[in-house]
Amino acid sequence: GLQGQSRESILKTVQETSNWTPADKPVLYNEKNVEALVGRRARAINRFGLSGVTVQTWSGSQGNVRLTLYEMLDASAAYGFFTIDRNINQAGFSAIPMGTEGFRIGDRAEFWQSKYVVKLEGNPIAADDLARLVSENIFGQSRKPPVSMHLPPANLIQGSDRYIVDASGIGRELNLDAQTLGSDDSVEVATADYRVDG
Repeated sequence: GLQGQSRESILKTVQETSNWTPADKPVLYNEKNVEALVGRRARAINRFGLSGVTVQTWSGSQGNVRLTLYEMLDASAAYGFFTIDRNINQAGFSAIPMGTEGFRIGDRAEFWQSKYVVKLEGNPIAADDLARLVSENIFGQSRKPPVSMHLPPANLIQGSDRYIVDASGIGRELNLDAQTLGSDDSVEVATADYRVDG
């Protein structure tokens, strides 16, 4: 039952149980046309396992919020995609208590929960209200990929871990040749930042 939960059912429940209403028709994306939405990140998102995306503007008492709801194949895929956008060193970054883990940068909030990544753009008060409602209607467990559990916990900087399944997700700061890691052969990589004591 939980695996069958759709983006449409989540949004329908939000509409039926709150004062939020759609301000426009939903725009749907899948693995074939997601590049129109995310550009060069399309390959990485598809490698994680994209089921589909719904983009729609919602209207509430605090204003309009643009909601982008990514449905991935499973929670590991959702977490991996979430880590592409999360950058704790970006100016204005702050962690927020949304979903399993979330962050805000300016008027954009994002969180992951179960097999979903939720992005909200608009007034932070309005976005937080809609985010809470969406989160309450997402079911299923939120598990990081098993490879993430191999990162040593001592001195790990919270929120810096990344789950990578595509060479495009490997940043230059790692000084690694992505071609030698075998990412085309389904190799998974987990990275993180660590504090140096002393």
